[in-house]
Amino acid sequence: MANNNPLLLDRLSPSVLGALWIGDKTLDASVPGFSELNYIFDGLISQTVHLYSEDQKKVPLSFFTKNFGENFFLYYFSVSVQFPLTIPIAPSESRNTILIINSSSDQNIQTETFEKNLPGFQFKLFEITE
Repeated sequence: MANNNPLLLDRLSPSVLGALWIGDKTLDASVPGFSELNYIFDGLISQTVHLYSEDQKKVPLSFFTKNFGENFFLYYFSVSVQFPLTIPIAPSESRNTILIINSSSDQNIQTETFEKNLPGFQFKLFEITE
């Protein structure tokens, strides 16, 4: 695995129950963070990219796996995040964090927007570049 962003994997601690990944384009291997997240998902992301048409990749994509023995989700958005948004895993006292992975050119993404629309979760922003 080419690991251009080792800090991304460090952010996926046991308290993180999922991630919202925001990019500028349809999902492919050139999107920053692809190799690291594909590793966590045991190649599922690259399989999906290979099988889906360009139109199918334009809608938000969802992936599910286990991380630290617990359910873990990932949503990829190639456009802005639209609310309402359903989070497929309920928060608990020990697992209530959602990582926002920003690989887009939009540097104005704020955790407050997510906290307002998705109460009960904590959000941490991770900016990732090429």
